[in-house]
Amino acid sequence: MSVKFQGSAIKLMGAQGWNHGSFAVDLDGYCCGSGGIPQVIQFEANGLSNIEHVLRIMNLAPGRVGSVLEADALLITPHSGSEYSSHLSLTVFVVLLAVVLAAIRRRRLVRLAGKTSHQMLPLSTPISPSPAPVDTAEERTAGAGEGSGTGGDHAMPPDYASAGPRVDDELVER
Repeated sequence: MSVKFQGSAIKLMGAQGWNHGSFAVDLDGYCCGSGGIPQVIQFEANGLSNIEHVLRIMNLAPGRVGSVLEADALLITPHSGSEYSSHLSLTVFVVLLAVVLAAIRRRRLVRLAGKTSHQMLPLSTPISPSPAPVDTAEERTAGAGEGSGTGGDHAMPPDYASAGPRVDDELVER
């Protein structure tokens, strides 16, 4: 296993057990040690320069029953003044700020919709700029005895005037 990285420190975490063998580690071509301790830091290097490094891990000898090399995690510590660290912090800040602003905007829109939903009903048709007539209870009772059944002098639109279904004679085959 070989890993290229840039940082000031690196740690190899992994498990060791009855089927795990020992291994050797070199960092940037220099031998650094070997490992074989159960689920702890298997290898660690600190104080590295701000260049790209290569970490190689070689499985040396098999265990009693197998030859497993298990690397659970590589913990790389970035340099304190590195671009990676500052870009990551800036990205996290911008994402969190965007989420907060979106939540505030949504909350305001929900409140506004609750207060003004009755005001959003159209008071006029798109064709005429004058307000649509409102049928009040007084007008309905005033014209109830006139026999038209439409509520006084209000006329029903022609499409609603007939009581029966309408059939287009051209489409009906006899």
